[in-house]
Amino acid sequence: MNRARFAGALAATAAAATAGKVLAAPLAPVSPYTPTLRFAVVCPQSGPDARVGRQLVDGVRAAVDEINRQITSFERALVFDAY
Repeated sequence: MNRARFAGALAATAAAATAGKVLAAPLAPVSPYTPTLRFAVVCPQSGPDARVGRQLVDGVRAAVDEINRQITSFERALVFDAY
């Protein structure tokens, strides 16, 4: 591309921007990988203490969901496994 064509394209772009036309902005690249932090919750899930274990897992699930709703794009998402 020679200078004259480049300068003409640049002038046309500037004229379109000043004429009130909206130019499309380039899209940011989307990362296919979300970094995660996995941790374990160890609690009784059967027997006489199963109710306490379910309450613990429900509390952890609610806390993880709340934290994951508030994270930014560069922070790690939390994931847990109940054992």
